[in-house]
Amino acid sequence: MVNQRRWVAKNLSGTLKKLHQQLGYHYPSYKKFFSEVDGKTELVFWWRFPSPHHSQETTEEELAKFLRVLSHNGLSTKKAVQIKELVEMDEDTKLDFQDKRDFIVRSLVQDIRNSDEERAA
Repeated sequence: MVNQRRWVAKNLSGTLKKLHQQLGYHYPSYKKFFSEVDGKTELVFWWRFPSPHHSQETTEEELAKFLRVLSHNGLSTKKAVQIKELVEMDEDTKLDFQDKRDFIVRSLVQDIRNSDEERAA
């Protein structure tokens, strides 16, 4: 059991590194969004918005409501405004095969969730 848990933790660490790498392509300023990338709120955010073009039609108010629900009122409209401003400053980060890149981000998010569940079990 100890070896299995160790393997899960090592795998999780590698998956987090891959997620950081992918987010760096899509959201150059992502480290300013949240204090961690693998928290509950953050993982749902990356799943819903794996790249900035998914949030372009979302207003600041809609994003704020989305964040407020996820964080149990811990994040405010101020965070939504900050995210929208940073994404705008990063300009267009849409790349070739963006749908495949978005799939990779969502897959990494799912892997992190699965690893967290496995560790807890």
